[in-house]
Amino acid sequence: MYIDFAFYREGDVYVLNGRTLTSRAWVQIDLNAIANNVRQIKKRLPSKALFMAVVKANAYGHGSVPVASAALEAGADWLGVATVDEGVELREGGIQAPILILGLSHQDFAEDIVKWDLIGTICTEDEAKALSDAGIKYGKVAQAHLKIDTGMGRIGLRSYEVIPFLMQLKEIDLPALNIDGIFTHFATADEEDKSYTLKQFETFQRVITEAHSKGFDFRLHHAANSA
Repeated sequence: MYIDFAFYREGDVYVLNGRTLTSRAWVQIDLNAIANNVRQIKKRLPSKALFMAVVKANAYGHGSVPVASAALEAGADWLGVATVDEGVELREGGIQAPILILGLSHQDFAEDIVKWDLIGTICTEDEAKALSDAGIKYGKVAQAHLKIDTGMGRIGLRSYEVIPFLMQLKEIDLPALNIDGIFTHFATADEEDKSYTLKQFETFQRVITEAHSKGFDFRLHHAANSA
């Protein structure tokens, strides 16, 4: 199909097929609405559950620092971002809450993770060692979570790789690394059919149980995305 159109500028405005378009566009964000969303979700959570507000990609275009601040004031406990630079931006904006880097913590960024008190995500020995080395350099204990791929197919250890990986880490010297949490991500939780999500959750629970039987315990377990 061929569609004919005419697009041109007249002064400060653009014209498309005779219709005047403004030369500026904006998004108006209601931080009170975002805060209310957090409060409503918190009401539905078990008392022991923590709430992580994911503010990656500039809080999905809404403004990372103001959205993170509003979410935390409304009761969010943690923040999640995709990359180290997103975490640094929050720290530079005065945010003090725990911030998890949901993407892999490549060894090249280990020092920034420790320097800015971020929490890394690991699933390789190199990442673990780099965080521990950075912790030694800065006189801190680097914090990390272990990512398990239960069926998302993106990043993380497969279920059968977890125990060998943990045993491997136990054999090397990582004095400045604390693996505080373990998590996975649901691939189809927003679909009506929850069978795949339930299968992922069962796999996740099995991994945690197997790790516990080998003497590996994690303070935090998380898997529930928004859906």
